Amino acid sequence: MRRTWPVDRGEVDLDRQEVRRGDAVVALTPQEVALFEALVAAQGRTVDRDTLLVRVWGFPKAVRTRAVDHAMSRLRAKVEDDPTAPRCLVGVRGVGYRYEPPAEDDVLVGRRADRAALEAACATASRVTLVGPAGVGKTALASAWAADVGALVVPLEPVEGEGVVDAVAHAARVPAGLGPDASARVGRALAARGVAAVVLDAAEHVEDAVRTLLDTWADAAPTLRVVVTSHGPLDVAGERVVTLQPLPPQDGATLLARALADVGVASVPPTAVLASWSAHLDGLPLALTLLAGRARVVGVDDLGELARHPDALRSDGKDASAEAAATRTWASLPPALRGVLSAACLFGAPPAPSVLARLVDAPAATVQAHLDALAQRAIWRSPHGALAAVRAVARRAAGDTLVHAQARHVATHPATVDDRIAAARRVSEADPDLAWTLLALATRTMLREGPLRPSLADALVAWAAADPSRGPRSAEAHLLRGAVRTLTGDVAGAEADLSTACGSPDVRAEALARRGWLAALQGDVAAAEGHLAAALDGARATGRLEVEAMTCVRWGSVRHFAGDPAGALGHLQAAVGLYEALDEPVEARRARSSAGLMWLELGDPARAEADLVAALDGDRAAGILGAVPQHLLNLGGVALDAGDVATALDRLRQAERLAREVGDVAVEGQATLSRGLAELLDGQPAAALATLAAARARLAQADRPVLVALAWAWTAVACWRRDAPAAARDALARSREVPVPGVVRDAVDVVATAIDAGMTAVPADAPSLVRIAARVVG
Repeated sequence: MRRTWPVDRGEVDLDRQEVRRGDAVVALTPQEVALFEALVAAQGRTVDRDTLLVRVWGFPKAVRTRAVDHAMSRLRAKVEDDPTAPRCLVGVRGVGYRYEPPAEDDVLVGRRADRAALEAACATASRVTLVGPAGVGKTALASAWAADVGALVVPLEPVEGEGVVDAVAHAARVPAGLGPDASARVGRALAARGVAAVVLDAAEHVEDAVRTLLDTWADAAPTLRVVVTSHGPLDVAGERVVTLQPLPPQDGATLLARALADVGVASVPPTAVLASWSAHLDGLPLALTLLAGRARVVGVDDLGELARHPDALRSDGKDASAEAAATRTWASLPPALRGVLSAACLFGAPPAPSVLARLVDAPAATVQAHLDALAQRAIWRSPHGALAAVRAVARRAAGDTLVHAQARHVATHPATVDDRIAAARRVSEADPDLAWTLLALATRTMLREGPLRPSLADALVAWAAADPSRGPRSAEAHLLRGAVRTLTGDVAGAEADLSTACGSPDVRAEALARRGWLAALQGDVAAAEGHLAAALDGARATGRLEVEAMTCVRWGSVRHFAGDPAGALGHLQAAVGLYEALDEPVEARRARSSAGLMWLELGDPARAEADLVAALDGDRAAGILGAVPQHLLNLGGVALDAGDVATALDRLRQAERLAREVGDVAVEGQATLSRGLAELLDGQPAAALATLAAARARLAQADRPVLVALAWAWTAVACWRRDAPAAARDALARSREVPVPGVVRDAVDVVATAIDAGMTAVPADAPSLVRIAARVVG
């Protein structure tokens, strides 16, 4: 057996005569090996200098010399983190020296060298993959490292492929948002919040999604360090791989002894016995922890038989030891606990006890007691996921009745996208109609909350196409895919899908509303209003209030594009009333916020402020952080329009900061643009030039050409204010060269013309942007 001894962040290997810390290896001289060996042989007792001189130097008797102290100084330089403050090779003044092994972390027995290797890899690489078989302790090691550096830990065990971004956003409490840039937005938000490192745990089943995420973060958050735990390397650029091996018998015995003591075993078997049990279980920490957990229900003598179980001895590359131990632990649970655990494990996120109570037909108090009992066994909400294998067994053991009950629950109650997708897959063969309903609901949830998963909508269309009898659902499938394609910018595909959906009376009104919005995005106001009018008639005729409300919101935006703020206000106020009737407070606040901007255009800043503050307060109270920066941006515009530059600057700086923290580069760019305008109004053209340059960069990154054009227009003003007419003319020309949709080209030209002509007086009903432009130029 190799003779290795732990030291700070590494180990001493007496056979190889070296000290290892991560990738660093330092050779020891034969004398240093003999000196270290003499100290560890004393088992924590101090060895005096005279004894060391005899044993290591071979002197026949003690002599007066500093040889021991000099040799110890050289050895400490190789072994200690700080040789001036040694913690392992401790000196006792006037006597000698002793070896004190560093305190072992309870969850990291035998992992000191591995921890040092992980730390060394993370110090030199931003992408590190911790690999090893299931149950070897990757999660525990990564979690310990995360605790040291303050990293965000994201468990991926219950996540489907495209849900990885959702999982990171949820763990970081970042709104992922809609659009194809959700991954980048989350990365930017993490960087803005000061998150320096992230652990993506248990990624073996979502490796493709993780690779895509890491590629995106290379640009969006280049300084972010990411540690991934998986069964194998990811093969991504710049990856460093740290491999975790099973514990040797001695360390396995130590872990098993501690685990047995933790569960209340008074008389722990000798180390040699525990080492043999560890060898039978392949030295996998998960299997050892599960074996110790069985001591709650069986005697210690029976544990040896369990360790020698034939299933546990099999090692076929599929981590059978951990699986067998998990299965035995599952079987040892009382039936009531098994039932609650099976129901709970059908959900990605822990459900409320009241939800589980309905599924298992038991009082909520009883269910809570069962969950507490599972938590005591470290099976439910385990801090390091050490017993994830038992939860996997519980999911497999869930019966058809329970699976269907859970699927019906997530189809009729609020649920996450991942929970609905998982439920759909479980019932896809037994109940394809319910599975389709769940996928459709998941898609609609995704369209509201993001991030986009185009494959969801593609799956719906494919399901409908597989059977001609699914005609009505085929129309809804095309409707939803058309909505997704609209958000991803696939105009031709969206138009084709929405046109197909219009052929079904069941979804015709919603399809027309979405076609109207698609036309508006292309700048065709006439076509947009035609579709929206037909959609509104259809929604009212069929009593579809949610479609009527959605149509009103879109029509309000189109009227605003067309320069009719009064018409826009009427549609938006109608939408507020409809959403309130539908008990949709989030949507009602969005519509109210848009209505506030129309009040501003109509020259009533007090009404605008009231609507916007109400929307801001409501979203803050509801914890909808993604909407807050936009509200602050709008309120900054109200203050600008009123000439209150100080208040505007305060609100806009808040909007910029919060937009960075949620990764919304579009709103951040708009707030920066407005701040540049405020600095112009405040007589700071030099500061405004720098601010507007930053705004152009952010808005270009967010693909907002209209606002880039406006930023160039305000840049022209700043140059003009600094007596640089040539630069001003160049900036104005750039403003007019930016390609923007036809419906807004006129609006940009109005502002540019106002600036170009030095206009000082404008009509009272002119848009607020033009009124501000006149004040700046004048």
